[in-house]
Amino acid sequence: MDFDTQKKLSHYLDLAKENQGLTTERELARALGHASNYSVQMMRKGVSFPSDETMLKLAKMAGENPKTALARLNEWRTKSPEAREHYAEIAERLAKQASTWLICTVTVAMMTIAQGTNYAYAAENNARTGEHLHYVAYKLCNK
Repeated sequence: MDFDTQKKLSHYLDLAKENQGLTTERELARALGHASNYSVQMMRKGVSFPSDETMLKLAKMAGENPKTALARLNEWRTKSPEAREHYAEIAERLAKQASTWLICTVTVAMMTIAQGTNYAYAAENNARTGEHLHYVAYKLCNK
């Protein structure tokens, strides 16, 4: 495993530890379902990669998109430069998609709150205001 990959994997481990309020590698290993912290140490040192199951757990604990994490894991594990490029592209697309959905969710929530706040105004000026907000949100989120 190259140094860049080792850093990226360590980032997942650190995020998982932080998000779960864990303070030691042993606690992280147990949370991942490992008997000892040896496997976590080997991942940190760049000696071994996590299994698919461990990467899924790591992603969830880190608050990261599990699909992106699996694509990254395959990007890191593959020996083929061509396959690495494809996995990297898949991971980037998944990450962007997750960001877009987050933005859309927040936008829809804000619009819904705004619609509720201005309900009297919308009622006076017909129901098209609410319909328009939902239409805008739909268009925004389905590009």
